[in-house]
Amino acid sequence: MDKTRSDPPSREAPASGPVGDIAVHITQSARELVMDRVVEGRRTRVTYRLDGVEIVNNGPLGGQLAARSRWEGATLVTDTRQVVNSPAGPLTLKAQEVRTLDPQGRIMTVVTTTALPSGARTRRLVFRRVPNRQ
Repeated sequence: MDKTRSDPPSREAPASGPVGDIAVHITQSARELVMDRVVEGRRTRVTYRLDGVEIVNNGPLGGQLAARSRWEGATLVTDTRQVVNSPAGPLTLKAQEVRTLDPQGRIMTVVTTTALPSGARTRRLVFRRVPNRQ
């Protein structure tokens, strides 16, 4: 993640994303996008179907994260929802991720808008492509 071009997480909304370093390795086929992420030293794998079919992954806040992705031109839009336990009881978090690549395919920008009881929070993360290391 390019911290100089990315937004910091919201202090009021920890669900807006991790605070530390993020690295992502992406593999894409015609059917799905698989992201192996290392966030603050912890590895996770998330799979998004590219045909609009909902898929369930392990959520970053525990529990299950349901995701449905679609292409809008060259932009990948993913809508997610996750139920988490809060002091007030179960809370459903909904978010939308909008992923774009620059024309050279070297910079990926992810804009995530999370709907929270206190209002929507948007965060932009920018990733630079690193050549594969053999």
